Amino acid sequence: MNDKIVGFNYKKIYIKLYKPRNYISDLAYNDSRNLAVNLIKISQHVYPVGRLDYHSEGLILFTNDGDFAYRITHPKFGVEKEYHVKLKGHLHAEDIEKIVKGFKKNNIFYKVDRVRFLKKTENNSWYSFIVKEGKNRMIRIIGDTIGHPVLKLKRVRIGSIKLGNLKPGEYRTLTEKEINSIQNARG
Repeated sequence: MNDKIVGFNYKKIYIKLYKPRNYISDLAYNDSRNLAVNLIKISQHVYPVGRLDYHSEGLILFTNDGDFAYRITHPKFGVEKEYHVKLKGHLHAEDIEKIVKGFKKNNIFYKVDRVRFLKKTENNSWYSFIVKEGKNRMIRIIGDTIGHPVLKLKRVRIGSIKLGNLKPGEYRTLTEKEINSIQNARG
């Protein structure tokens, strides 16, 4: 018998995609909805880092590097995710205070680290929400709870990686600088 350890040598892949609305960020789904991963035309297997719900759009990363994904998704590394959020109506100071202080709903604590006003339309407003720890449909739940439902939600940044000028459905590989910015995140 030859007791040799066999290792797999594979190329690590890092991709940023502008996920359009009405795409699923999962790798498989039981109905006919579109999968975001199918927009990426490469032969290697990659998986999404985190999620963006079906009705949301914007930046989502795909990789085959588990350590990289862990650094982005585990709250101990404090990697910020920034969303541009169109809310129904206009927020008052009390609404923003509640969002930043946080609150419990169904035994789950929801909180946004920073809120910044972006622009106002006649009936609605746009805000930047920055979070370090995301939960399933968190921003939509926050909007519903404070009486200002989310009308549009677009993730524009993960750490220092920005959506940039990608258009819905477009993707590109990350630069070495972008990859290093995540790999050097401190926990």
